Amino acid sequence: MPISPLERPAELVIAPIVLPPVTVLAKSDHALITREALLREKKLRCTWREDELRESRDKTLSQAVRSEHYKAAQALADDAQVLEERLSRQFVPTHGSCQFISPRAFFASPLFRVGAYQEALERDVELELGGDSQGKPIRYSGPELRQGEGLVFLALLNMLRDVPAGSVVTFAPKALCIALFGHYDGRSRGRLRDRIRRLQKGQIRAADYTVQLCLRFEHPSTGGWAVSLDRDIVCLFERTYIWLDVPTRLALPEGLATWLYGYVRAQTRLIPTAIMTLKALCGSHASERAFTNSLRDALLHLKTHKLIDAGYQLKNGQVRWRKPLNQV
Repeated sequence: MPISPLERPAELVIAPIVLPPVTVLAKSDHALITREALLREKKLRCTWREDELRESRDKTLSQAVRSEHYKAAQALADDAQVLEERLSRQFVPTHGSCQFISPRAFFASPLFRVGAYQEALERDVELELGGDSQGKPIRYSGPELRQGEGLVFLALLNMLRDVPAGSVVTFAPKALCIALFGHYDGRSRGRLRDRIRRLQKGQIRAADYTVQLCLRFEHPSTGGWAVSLDRDIVCLFERTYIWLDVPTRLALPEGLATWLYGYVRAQTRLIPTAIMTLKALCGSHASERAFTNSLRDALLHLKTHKLIDAGYQLKNGQVRWRKPLNQV
């Protein structure tokens, strides 16, 4: 299982970002179940199992009594395994409050594409995002999504990480706007609402399941908003998944720089890459010259945040780059 990285550029002072808490609706089937509660139950059963095993080895007890203790220990081990399976089946992978997490394929594809602000969003697109654990294709269908929708998707995963997928939760839209956009007004509120709506219309289709990127969304004009993730969204994490640092992601200018951050983190190592390959992967419609200029600016931001080594080059239509030596 991959190890969650903790990285923060030493010379950059980045204010901590706190995403708003969520409240599970009382009417939800999962209102009283959280990751913490299941972990606590699992820990209890493991402790009791050790007690039973200790008794089963006590030579002062009769063989029949020791056998009963051993059977009890086996039953507790089975209970703990059931709880572990629930944790892996009902929750997205564990990550911290200052981390974003995503399936690797989302960071190495044009799912959340790079586009100019003035470009109109396509109503319907079809994309192939790689393969599942059996090598069968995974596809996206729905409205065009950009880096803005990607940010909101990552935020929702983070906010709902400790409740079972499918739980309906409420949150304060003002707090989320401030966390993601740095301010709150009617325009930012509308932007957040529209991005979640587009996520709600988007579907990831695999051979054995179809997942909405956001299952339910209620956005009354006053008070809290309610949202839930598809129960099967955990299936997207069956293969590799990637962590991003929340403050770093929010500090980068949205667009090519943020897409490259995800792409770089999705690579085990960076090899010389054709500029046009990156252009295709990020879904940019810019001309080659305009994209190269944008790429030059974006790489500078990545270098500043210690996400790539300072010795990168754009030469002969390629990016020659590598990760910082302390990350290789």
